[in-house]
Amino acid sequence: MIEQAKEKAIEVLKHCAKPKGFYASGLPRGYQALWARDSMVTSLGASLMGT
Repeated sequence: MIEQAKEKAIEVLKHCAKPKGFYASGLPRGYQALWARDSMVTSLGASLMGT
């Protein structure tokens, strides 16, 4: 179960990753904006992915 959660989290990160940062939402009708604070926190987590 933990491995599935990790794989899903990586999938979401890849979906939200944009050239200038991470979108605030990965949903089709979600909030498509970049926030510096959220991008920085997400980047910290993404840096631990190992990919």
